[in-house]
Amino acid sequence: MPLSEDEWALISTWGFPSRVEEKVMTVDQVVDVIEMLRLDPTSGRGMHSSSPMLEESDDTIPDMPAEEHARAVLFALQAGHEEDVRRYRETFLGGTLLNPEKVDSWISEHLESQRTPGTFGPITIVFGGRARRLLLRTDLDTEHSGLTSLEYSVPGSSTTKLVVTDHEGGPLDSLQQVAEALSSRYPWSVGQATLFVLTGRPPIVETVIAKLSKTPDEDPTGVRVVMSVDPTVPPERVASEYAALRRDVLARRHRPLSEKHARLTAFVAVREHESWPDRRLAWNNAHPQWAYSDRESRNFVRDALKAKARLLNPPVVRS
Repeated sequence: MPLSEDEWALISTWGFPSRVEEKVMTVDQVVDVIEMLRLDPTSGRGMHSSSPMLEESDDTIPDMPAEEHARAVLFALQAGHEEDVRRYRETFLGGTLLNPEKVDSWISEHLESQRTPGTFGPITIVFGGRARRLLLRTDLDTEHSGLTSLEYSVPGSSTTKLVVTDHEGGPLDSLQQVAEALSSRYPWSVGQATLFVLTGRPPIVETVIAKLSKTPDEDPTGVRVVMSVDPTVPPERVASEYAALRRDVLARRHRPLSEKHARLTAFVAVREHESWPDRRLAWNNAHPQWAYSDRESRNFVRDALKAKARLLNPPVVRS
């Protein structure tokens, strides 16, 4: 499969040759990416030096499976042709891209230039790593409060920053609008889209997204793990992601109740107006295989109360 000079330059920029040498990718996978790009109606522009800006290096997407890496590159190429992205880069970036290390300082400079006397200045909320997966973001109603927010991913880490200011308009407000529009069209978070617009780095396309859902009063019995999964993801990958989040959620090793104790706590609960001796006798009649003798009456009470506590107060980490 002969490659044009532009195609060779592109796959070299993306680090495909070194990935093949390190056996992270196969030659066939590289060929598949090139063929997909050739089939894309915008790929002719995407592979030319005058294409919408896209940069990527080996340390941008570490340890990513080849298929997910290719998908990230293709989405980024397509997004780079979006009119709002091109317009923003021409208007506010002078047709160039930011070095990822300069993102924080660029945003800070614009925040400072927008400050006016009497304003409270920007507030920055940082959340990252596993905390990002558990909390995701603070729910701020900026739409009706007169506040402006900008969410962006921190290059080289899983940290996300949310900057809130009372200044509307300008490059940061426009950037948030473009990022929100991109995140509605692509499988990216708003923070990832913001970083892409500024730097051209392809966002990781998360095929499995797991997060924690809580009730407003943070009742531990209302905690749920919510997963959004690409149907092409192998079942074992889904199980692995769930297991990782479950370890974060539970404060200690959790063992499910035995059938005996689960039935016991329900049996006792519906007889709350009966005395403990009467409930024990009723239990023994209904479940002779799990009967409690007179000498085990204290065990009956202990087991019932302990099972109830385990059900109503699971060992969930409180954040």
